[in-house]
Amino acid sequence: MNRKYLSFLGTNQYITCNYFLEGFPTKRDIRFIQEATVSWFCSDWDKDDEIVIFTTEEAFYKNWQDGEDNNYNDNKGLSSALKDLQLKAQIKQINIPLGKDTEEIWRLFQIIYDVIDEDDQLYLDITHAFRSLPLLSLVVLNYAKVMKHISVKAIAYGAMEALGPAFKVKNMSREDRNVPVFDLIAFDELLDWSIAIDRFVETGDASLLNKIAIDSVKPILAQTKGKDADAAAIRLFVKAMKDLSDSIATCRSREIPQKSLALKKAYEKAKGQQKIKPLQPLLEKIEEKIRDFSGDEILDGITATRWCINHGLIQQGITIFLETLVSYVIRSAHIGDFHDQTKRTLVTQALNIKKQDIPKKDWLKPSSDEPETVEALIQWFDSNPEIEKCFSSLNKPRNDINHAGQRDDSLTPEKLKKCLEKNLKRFCSAKET
Repeated sequence: MNRKYLSFLGTNQYITCNYFLEGFPTKRDIRFIQEATVSWFCSDWDKDDEIVIFTTEEAFYKNWQDGEDNNYNDNKGLSSALKDLQLKAQIKQINIPLGKDTEEIWRLFQIIYDVIDEDDQLYLDITHAFRSLPLLSLVVLNYAKVMKHISVKAIAYGAMEALGPAFKVKNMSREDRNVPVFDLIAFDELLDWSIAIDRFVETGDASLLNKIAIDSVKPILAQTKGKDADAAAIRLFVKAMKDLSDSIATCRSREIPQKSLALKKAYEKAKGQQKIKPLQPLLEKIEEKIRDFSGDEILDGITATRWCINHGLIQQGITIFLETLVSYVIRSAHIGDFHDQTKRTLVTQALNIKKQDIPKKDWLKPSSDEPETVEALIQWFDSNPEIEKCFSSLNKPRNDINHAGQRDDSLTPEKLKKCLEKNLKRFCSAKET
């Protein structure tokens, strides 16, 4: 895991200024902001780390190399300025095109991307990034996060424009040329939040959201020794989100009610937080998604089935729905506790006995031991034919999925989804009558 500093060198005639960034010592009387940001970020780096400066051909001759004027400090190129810092990290200069057309922009993308290695920790200075380079840089960084698992530690921007036009700055005394430098890492974090929120909204998977939230609140909790109420509420909230999404994804029907109620409770504590702004719209989305969870295992099984349909979890949806149907039959037929495995087996055996008209002498255990219960179940199915249809209609899709489609008459993904939707609707209509 190496560290890399990436920056772009412009073509302007830079003048000496003072640069300051919160948390770092002010750097005075320097021409290039890179002298400041490299000093701040790279002072303790070693020979395996790299400082990479991208230059166009014009920038190379105007500002990378030393000028010809006798006043060395005002005409020293960035190459010499960085060497004078006497750092251990490698210093590299890389040529880039202007980016004047689509082809050159793609070349720029590839050049920047190729500099980045697997698991790099990146520090970026975009102060002199021209035209579309700041946007392109963020795109490259996010692409590299996925493809090379890199992390972004800082994005520096020196707000030279805060001092006014260049001619005005040139006429200022050096003591007054104070340029604020901002770390724009929050914009990169916002992109991470956007991706994580989109993944959760589309798929119901909260794992990435949980990781980002934990990374965001960890330093706050460390600084306050765990006493920051907002940060603690966020940590609890995202953990509850992950717990519920994991329970649904792994078909943990008995856990879903308690996990959903825990998420509702965590939501109430987190909804007023002000620490992480991108969480606010997500909180509203979450409230919509968990509104129908009630703490009742059967009702929550139906809600979880809808969740699965909405998030493309068709295998989980069929499994949860069928097991919820069994629980519903046991409760409605008043034959005992729906967590009792014997009672659950009796429901499936009763369906088979009814469908195949199996004589009592051929009944298997446990039906042969509880004939009265089986007969009561058969009568219940006679009175609730639509519920019986749900079982018979979903048996083939469930077996098809469990055998990974290794059947001659396997169903398409679209048919599996439609079958689940159709039977969920059938159950809800029958339940209301």
